[in-house]
Amino acid sequence: MSIQTLTVRQREVLELVSQGLANKQIAVLLGISENAIKAHVHEILLRLGCPNRAAAAAIWAANEQPEGAEGSGATAEDTVDPDADDLDGEAYAPGLEEWGYPDVGT
Repeated sequence: MSIQTLTVRQREVLELVSQGLANKQIAVLLGISENAIKAHVHEILLRLGCPNRAAAAAIWAANEQPEGAEGSGATAEDTVDPDADDLDGEAYAPGLEEWGYPDVGT
């Protein structure tokens, strides 16, 4: 199945699912109810023939590049500051709030 069979809203939801966000977080970001998100996720799984969110996220990852990634050469390591002193000397990775996502808890 192809992500092209999904509506624009379903693609928005799937992109956020693939980033590991919970239904509640996605609902806040998109300004719709958590029940609406659950319905979108259910329809996404049906249309893509996926047994779960992880499988749908894998299809998204295989078919879509993040915005600005084309030719940027950016990697996951680019988001980590290895010189940061937070967390007892562990590397620092920015949280959702720093990327513009609200902290809505889980």
